[in-house]
Amino acid sequence: MKFGFRKPSIKKSIKARTTGKIKRKAKKTINPFYGKKGMGFIKNPKKSLYNKIYNKTSFGVNNVIRGITKNKNLKSKKSNSKINETKYCTDKDSKYYGYPNELKNMCEHEEKYKDYWDKYQDYTEKINSLYSLFMNSNFNTKYFEDLKTYCEKIINIEPIINKSIEEENKINNSNKSLHSYCIGYHKLAMAYEKLGRYDIAIEICKYAIESGFPDDNTKGGFEGRIRRLEKKISL
Repeated sequence: MKFGFRKPSIKKSIKARTTGKIKRKAKKTINPFYGKKGMGFIKNPKKSLYNKIYNKTSFGVNNVIRGITKNKNLKSKKSNSKINETKYCTDKDSKYYGYPNELKNMCEHEEKYKDYWDKYQDYTEKINSLYSLFMNSNFNTKYFEDLKTYCEKIINIEPIINKSIEEENKINNSNKSLHSYCIGYHKLAMAYEKLGRYDIAIEICKYAIESGFPDDNTKGGFEGRIRRLEKKISL
């Protein structure tokens, strides 16, 4: 882990603003979740944690420039303002003894919810895989039962994932959005719809809305899906 000043690279800086920018834009077109807050942690929790700590323990040229600008603004507003000193963990029994409190709190938060985020990523991958197998096998019962199991698992941990985001917002004084989409409700409703069980699919949509997950990756959300399913029943 690096501490202190990060050596600037003009080549990397230019690349990030030219070819890198084009590539990121292309990826975002293909994957609407690319670049969203929290996706890095879902994809690679270890790397995400490393990057957070790295950005806390080191600084670059831009940080210095922003710091100078910020200090000038502070001085112009309040010439006698006091800059708060960084507080450190003083608990010698803690493995984070000597760490800045902000970093300590963040590390403890990551440890507390790491297993849940690992499960969330694992369940998401399994659900996508099983749904594809279910569709390509002409709605095979075995794949459906496996899909149903993992959908129920991810539905059960979604409230914990949102709690993790809420706590992270408090620690970092950020405003990361809570999940309003749950793949478990979405794929399960779609699977029952494919099986012609529109009544159960509607109940799943309603429960998803009541549980605080109204989105289903369509413009109308689960509300719109319910209306479409009700039309199918009336035919």
